[in-house]
Amino acid sequence: MQGPQRPLDRSKRLNVIQVTDQRDDEDGDCNNGEQFPPGHESQALVGEEGQVHNQVYNEVRKRKRTSLPIVWNMPKGQRIVVKCNEDSQPIGDEGAILGKFLGTIARNGGFCPLNINDWCQVNKNSGEETILQCVQTKFVYPRSCEKWILKSIGRDWRKFKSSLKDAFFNPAIEKNPNIKRKALYKLCPEDVDNDQWRGLVKYWKSKKGRALAEKN
Repeated sequence: MQGPQRPLDRSKRLNVIQVTDQRDDEDGDCNNGEQFPPGHESQALVGEEGQVHNQVYNEVRKRKRTSLPIVWNMPKGQRIVVKCNEDSQPIGDEGAILGKFLGTIARNGGFCPLNINDWCQVNKNSGEETILQCVQTKFVYPRSCEKWILKSIGRDWRKFKSSLKDAFFNPAIEKNPNIKRKALYKLCPEDVDNDQWRGLVKYWKSKKGRALAEKN
């Protein structure tokens, strides 16, 4: 497991580069997940753009369950450079930002549908490939880190579903064990797709879902 990240320092700057390679436009603002080779035209962001780095730190510090809009909305071509340890796990403050960003993807039903019961099914229709392409528009990291990225998102995806069940489904069931599905459908959180919530409720109410819950 990855070791604890050191506290974020508001005065420090993230290692961010500006990609000027023509492939950036051709590939839809994606890189290939590798560290750039020697001679690649890139530059560290300096001067006023350093303020953007501090804003990213502030966003992570003040919001426990952040959507990280500053990372999502970074100007086209900017990438946060992430280094990894010998086990291909992200390290440093940039690694901490990557971990936060992956959490936002795990909670995004467009990338990780909640009504899918098994994470392995996400790979259907190139699901994992789409996720990695998204991450590569914001970060530069060794290709060996991809396995950790997908594993981390899968873990956060399962945790998110579990938190939804504990916050909305279980209290309703405890209050009224005979509650109907239609009533449970109305409990859909604002940040969850309605159809995906209905799929979750159907599974939780099914014999297989109840058996798994009892087992756990």
